[in-house]
Amino acid sequence: MLRQRISRLLVLVFLFSGCAQCLLMKSEYFDITGKVFTPKPADSDMPILMANPTMEYEKIGTVRAWARYGTDPEVIKEELKRRARTAGADALMEVQIAEDEKADFVFCGKIFTTKRNVSGKASAVVYRKAAGESKEDKARHPALYNL
Repeated sequence: MLRQRISRLLVLVFLFSGCAQCLLMKSEYFDITGKVFTPKPADSDMPILMANPTMEYEKIGTVRAWARYGTDPEVIKEELKRRARTAGADALMEVQIAEDEKADFVFCGKIFTTKRNVSGKASAVVYRKAAGESKEDKARHPALYNL
């Protein structure tokens, strides 16, 4: 009787501990400039550019996001935008979203699933200001003027 309870308990622990390995959403920002930019508000516009912008710009880093297989690519794009805002970017460009092709089965919780993920990658950019900007603007946003 005691062995059965212990066995059941171990099985339950094994089943539920597998869920800790499931990937829900992860994102990272890799800085390439060493500069610190003021984060943008959460409701600010974060355009995804399909071509190089017409104004001067600088790439400040790379944003990456991963989510479990079956996640809508729009969710990945929103996570890329969120991370870029926290890095202080003005826009994203060179956005790539893809699904992993790996299909190894692993035990995750109570169901079998695959290790396949959906991932996205983009370059975060800031716009350089025109040469005639005021001293007040330069004092408020020094990182934009030390390019």
